Amino acid sequence: MPGKKKTQYDWKVYNKQLVERGKRLAFNLSNLGKYTKEYWEQELEEMNFCKEGRRFLFPNSQIVFLLIMRAAFNINSYRNLSGLATMFFDRVPDFTDIHKRIKKLPTKAISRINGEVTKAKTKGRRVEISLDGTGVQINGKYVWYDKKHNKGKVRKRDWKKLNIAIDTETRQILGIKVLGKDENEGSHENTADIMDDVFGNIDRSSEITRVRGDGGYDNEDNFRFFEFLGIEPIIRIRKTSRRKAEWMSRSLRTKKRRKFFEKKRNRVALEQFDWEKYVEESGYGKRGGIEGIIGSFKRFFGERLFSKLDPMIVREILTRVLVWNVIVC
Repeated sequence: MPGKKKTQYDWKVYNKQLVERGKRLAFNLSNLGKYTKEYWEQELEEMNFCKEGRRFLFPNSQIVFLLIMRAAFNINSYRNLSGLATMFFDRVPDFTDIHKRIKKLPTKAISRINGEVTKAKTKGRRVEISLDGTGVQINGKYVWYDKKHNKGKVRKRDWKKLNIAIDTETRQILGIKVLGKDENEGSHENTADIMDDVFGNIDRSSEITRVRGDGGYDNEDNFRFFEFLGIEPIIRIRKTSRRKAEWMSRSLRTKKRRKFFEKKRNRVALEQFDWEKYVEESGYGKRGGIEGIIGSFKRFFGERLFSKLDPMIVREILTRVLVWNVIVC
């Protein structure tokens, strides 16, 4: 019937899940703060060993903690961040020092913590991942003002594209790459980069069995790449290619047609000619869940980035991914 809701939610259970999510975030933040305090002096000694010039007064672990707080509580001011940090530390860097230290912070310091979280959830599992891309806005604060007051003089907005790999079972983000707004996330180069990130974030005892992606990842190099890795690619192939594969399969007498199906992509294209049957047998429909996960990720953190420089954008995105993986685990 029109207007009738198809899905029924148990709101009491859902509300409890949201409360537990907040408790986990608070618990992990408090534990991370205690860990930072405990190893403060030891880390500072290692950082200042054989260092020329002024000594570090605050360890990298404290700067990472401040970054996590900024992402978790959606803080857009370093002054507010400096004030909030006094709840956890006796000594807190000045807001200008926080900005300078974040600019020099190695991204490996964030990736290492994120890897510990994701490896714990992938240990000994057969993992299926979904690939997709989404856009994030850099200077979104001007959009409403320009539309309301500067009629005909809208300032140019800048965008970044994110290539994301998500574990379909745990909803954790196993890999993410920041791309330019005009880059194709499904190109072979970007796909290889995101898979390299995924392999670095999963446990060695785990195995990636399937990769799902939309038509943006449809190219011959990607299929060869996944075949080399021993991963089954469930990627939607263009309709013209599916029709060509069906036409070539009608007669395999010629050497040219037999050679056509030596390629993985062409064999999959033939399977996808009956699309409804392929979706049912391959489980391609599970890829649709990644849209909801990305939507939840953007609603939680917002669609706008605070940073404007590329290195700072990468650090901000990696920190958001770390907070997300802690929440959903």
